[in-house]
Amino acid sequence: MGVVYEAVDPEIHRVVALKVLRADPGVAQVRLLAEAEAMAKLAHPNVVTIYEFGRSAECAFIAMEYVEGSSLRCWGGAESRSEDDVLSVFLQAAEGLRAAHDAGLVHRDFKPDNVFVSTRGRVMLGDFGLAVSSLSEAHPVAGSPAYMAPEQRAGKRVDARSDQYSFCVALGETLHQATGTIPRWLSPMLARGTEPDADSRFPSMAALIAAIRIAQHRLQARPRRFALAFGGILALGLMAFAFRLGKHGKAPELCERGDALVAATWSPEVQARIEQAFRATNSALWEGAWRKTHDALERYANSYRDVTHQMCEAAASEAPALVEQRMACASEGLETFRALAGKLERADAPMLEEVPAMLRLLPPVGACKDAVKASEMVPPPPKEKAASVDQAKAKIAQASTTLTAGRYEEALSLSEDAWKVANATEYLPLVAEAYFHLGAAHGRLGHVEESAQALEHAASSASAGRAPLVAIRAWVALVQFVGYEGRRYDDGYRYAQYAKAALESMPSAFELDAERLTWTRQLLLAQKRYDEAIAVSKEELALVELRLGRSHHRYGEALDGLASVLSGKGRNRDALEPQEKACAIVEKEFGSPHPVFARCLVHLAALHGDLGDEERSVAIQQRALVMFAQIPGHPNHLAMSHRNLADSFIMLGRFDEARAELAVARQWGTGASDETRARSLEGWLHLREGKTTESMADARFVLARLGSGDAWRRILPLNLLAQAHLKTGHFSEAAEVAEEAATIANAVYGVSYRSAEPLRVHAEALMALGRAPEAIPLAEAALAAREGSQFDPLDTALAQFTLARALPAAAQERAGDLAHAARAVASSRDPELTARIDGWLSTR
Repeated sequence: MGVVYEAVDPEIHRVVALKVLRADPGVAQVRLLAEAEAMAKLAHPNVVTIYEFGRSAECAFIAMEYVEGSSLRCWGGAESRSEDDVLSVFLQAAEGLRAAHDAGLVHRDFKPDNVFVSTRGRVMLGDFGLAVSSLSEAHPVAGSPAYMAPEQRAGKRVDARSDQYSFCVALGETLHQATGTIPRWLSPMLARGTEPDADSRFPSMAALIAAIRIAQHRLQARPRRFALAFGGILALGLMAFAFRLGKHGKAPELCERGDALVAATWSPEVQARIEQAFRATNSALWEGAWRKTHDALERYANSYRDVTHQMCEAAASEAPALVEQRMACASEGLETFRALAGKLERADAPMLEEVPAMLRLLPPVGACKDAVKASEMVPPPPKEKAASVDQAKAKIAQASTTLTAGRYEEALSLSEDAWKVANATEYLPLVAEAYFHLGAAHGRLGHVEESAQALEHAASSASAGRAPLVAIRAWVALVQFVGYEGRRYDDGYRYAQYAKAALESMPSAFELDAERLTWTRQLLLAQKRYDEAIAVSKEELALVELRLGRSHHRYGEALDGLASVLSGKGRNRDALEPQEKACAIVEKEFGSPHPVFARCLVHLAALHGDLGDEERSVAIQQRALVMFAQIPGHPNHLAMSHRNLADSFIMLGRFDEARAELAVARQWGTGASDETRARSLEGWLHLREGKTTESMADARFVLARLGSGDAWRRILPLNLLAQAHLKTGHFSEAAEVAEEAATIANAVYGVSYRSAEPLRVHAEALMALGRAPEAIPLAEAALAAREGSQFDPLDTALAQFTLARALPAAAQERAGDLAHAARAVASSRDPELTARIDGWLSTR
């Protein structure tokens, strides 16, 4: 049919697998197209990803995910594999089949040869060449006879249960080859999955997956040495428990108790107290926050009642272990609900800003109905520890809501208390949760070492306690608090790799995967590794769009992140659209006014300013400033907003307004860093006003304050000092300072737009010293840096004029072209530069 090549996508330098047909073979071409169309409907960690399908005059091709590894058949034959190894791999493959079925596809050719195992343990389903719609009628017989379901061999209609048959055949075959036997507990499930009559099989892959996982958890929770001796007794005990649930009203009791707790937690009295607390803050946010709170908690209360009643009604006919897991899931959600309502009764103005994040702590109670989700929960604690475990869970819920409310000191105290109670239970999943919240509280307070220690304990306790989601949350938090905020970048990347490895076996944890990508992007951005950060940001955006949709608040956050990275790269025009979309989503999520929305507008205003549209930037900044003024408790944001306006007014030549904004900024920002930022802007204001002595003093003050810390912060004040020297005729000093600024810019950022202005000023200084030949390469480099970035066209015009004046007589035609191009931009924006260009052109 064709050949598969290892290839590289030249646009993004991604290694891909390229499946190519040698010529147009008719049926094979149709099959390849069918495979591409089928796989393109899927985006799942356990399905090979399709990037592109295309045709040329001679062949067709699919560009797909490159999997470094082998087929499941080769994997099984490469070395001895344990029962757990085989089951782990097949359960991942089952998730891929489940995703295909959810997308309306039937694979029709599931076998070990069409499942791929990466060297890192990720399992992916591939080869969808025979896939058909689950709604299709009968198809010609096709597939691998040894794995076909009877209805498929007979040419009858196939559905997801046909794939289930193939899966069970392949699983039994691989287990027998690997271990010489099929475990007794699994045999009935494989027998059911391979029933000749499709109606006798499991109703879906999800049901089969759940049955296997529940049985696994049941085995793991039971000491192995007692398994054979007491197997019969245990089975009788479970049957008796099921009987009690069904015949003696145990499940209805649980539901009634849950109803009572919900009624007490969300009573009219509680609602009135929360509303009164919100109103008493006198915050501009209180009405919107109360409306969101009321709607979210009302929905949760109703959903809890509906879902738990459905679970209780189904309890009599389901496995007791599954019932227990589902009830534990619902119970944890209710504990969070109670803690959240209690915290909101004591809301103050700052807490209202965190209400959207606090409401997101409520878990989707509907997930507790999902057999697969319930089976992924951690095993329950021993009965003798149940009371102390419940006590610790309540304390952890209090710590969690307090932390999200922004009360970090209080959250740390609560987390320490919760850890003591949890640790006494010796129930590892709970110990891991307590360690996680302790580490997060330390992280929020900037205690990097304490955070690292607690979160690493959380990850190890979670792994030992078979609580993989807690372990992943811990690794991701380590990326944030230790790697990014603690500036331990190498550690951050290491933690991110641990999280990624753990996530490969947890495809349902896509929100944690998105969070891992968020903090990986932030690590790269902090290190100015913009190209890598853009790639990660796009991966994050694609994942969030696929799983949560374009209206979700996480999509807005991902858009904002992408805009930040693009702006850092100098691609401000490209960043405008994602930033505008991000602000629209943020406004819908948080409402207006809200500081999160205001901060998003600040980013948008900065992009417009960098592109030279200062009037638009001022309008957006003033809107953000009004919001910060309406909401108490934001002096830093007020100071920042007034400084931003001053910067725009300086660029617009509105110096009196700039000076007034700086005066107000000083009233709000009283710290050392605030004064440094204000003096830097004053320096540019003085330079534009022709007060060069004052400008030099401002630049030297800022440089002295900055010291030898982050070198990149010195670039702008050095450039200010160089330009002041240039205007006062201190050309040698100007050249020296500009060269230092350019050297730092190139060392920190590489060749980029950030070195353009220092290079241009250096060239101007050398020309003033009569060293024009030395100035030419600097002016060329400055112009090249400007032309490759998306910034104010006036900056490019200035670089063009500098190079025009540096060029020798032999290049006067090019010099004239450059000067005329610069004048075309300057004529509508900068009368002073226009006059200088006209004067120079008149002397040629």
